[in-house]
Amino acid sequence: MYILVILLGSMQEPTKIQLKPILGIKAEVYTSFFWIILIGCVFFFLGIYPGIKYYGQIISFSSYPSGAAITVDGKYLGATPYESFISAGNHTIAIKKTFFQEFRQQQTIKGRRLLSLLFPSRKHLIAHLSLQDESGFVKHTLQNLSYSSGIKESTTYPKRPFLPQAIHNVLESTNTLKQKKAIVRIILRESIPYIITAQESKWYLTSLQDYLNITHESLRSFMQTILQQYRSLPPGLFAILKKYDWFDSLLSSQSPRKKNKSEEQNGLLQARKKESGNRKYFFSIPFRFVKGGAYLSPSYGTYSVPDFYIMEYPVTRSLFSRYGVTITQEKDTEEPYAHASWREVQELILHIPLPKGFILRLPEAVEWEYAYSLNGKIPQSIYEHTNSFTPWHGSIGIANLGGTLWEWTNTWYVEHPMILKNLPAYGYFKEVRGSSWITKKPSGILRGAQPPEWHSSFLGVRLIITRT
Repeated sequence: MYILVILLGSMQEPTKIQLKPILGIKAEVYTSFFWIILIGCVFFFLGIYPGIKYYGQIISFSSYPSGAAITVDGKYLGATPYESFISAGNHTIAIKKTFFQEFRQQQTIKGRRLLSLLFPSRKHLIAHLSLQDESGFVKHTLQNLSYSSGIKESTTYPKRPFLPQAIHNVLESTNTLKQKKAIVRIILRESIPYIITAQESKWYLTSLQDYLNITHESLRSFMQTILQQYRSLPPGLFAILKKYDWFDSLLSSQSPRKKNKSEEQNGLLQARKKESGNRKYFFSIPFRFVKGGAYLSPSYGTYSVPDFYIMEYPVTRSLFSRYGVTITQEKDTEEPYAHASWREVQELILHIPLPKGFILRLPEAVEWEYAYSLNGKIPQSIYEHTNSFTPWHGSIGIANLGGTLWEWTNTWYVEHPMILKNLPAYGYFKEVRGSSWITKKPSGILRGAQPPEWHSSFLGVRLIITRT
């Protein structure tokens, strides 16, 4: 209390400052003039200048489906949904999404001069897109799913919800309901081999539910049609559907698959082995005949393999050079060429002439595995020669099949091929088979996956010939 009294007692009266006239102008006049100028400047820079310098509108771009690229007069702005300032005038605005019909429109953009900073002129532009390239969209979606299934999930490479995004894009398009149903059904049907993880299985069922909501089809009915196309379901999806009461009865209602007994299978292979192995030359290259038939593959299940001829030796560097295909190796030798990509092999095939009635191609994974089962396992002593190609011929005369180099096949890779009735039509990785000098032991049942552009020093190629 004493302190407060002392403080109050020490306070002095405020000092008054008297402004002097300037050039005979009283202080009251020029201070008023100063405040007028100050307020005018603030109003000009906040209320008028922005409308002069940035005369136009803020445009909010959106599209159905979203994620479409926005260009204004050919200049890329961003992807929908997006907001940007567009100067006043006539502009060509395009909203594009791959596989969808382009939205293109001439827009006259207006503006606001006064108070545009506080109350900007706005406009909302919506583009409703129609799916135009349906087959291309389906193929692209399945390739994305194949890529996702072929990589190991990590914090660096997390799994992306490709399937829900694709289904969402179709359902938001302006296509007819009938078209949407057909496209989504194809995607859901063909994506089964690429559903690997538990998360991907949940995404699949979420997308499937979106489809069932518009078709009013039951889950059981849809899965019944799926099981008519596939021998089984991927483990993750199988585990979730197993919880439904009707799933066991649905499985039991499917016609049982006949399985060859191992003794019967071995007997058939032994008989065909005697009919195989004849050498025939095509474009001066030795091939060995492989007698086809029903084959119980440890990877793919039962398949009917056609008769075919397979190269006795892997494709050499000189064969690429002979037909004018550029390769990365310097030496032109008769050793196996170990740096060919799948696409380079396709180029080579196009350059090689064949007699009428024959087709030259890469073997399917099942055909390669079948030839290996007839030819036999390469000895470890031969397999360990890593510095040079040491020929070893198996039971039907094929040299070093399943050893020395991995080999390209024509089959798109899937994680669980046993569920397939037919080989996949699309994918991101091609299946490679066998083993190479970097693998610890030779094997014909190992499966690998590489993108078609891949080159490596342990991956070669061997072609086959079939009749039309």
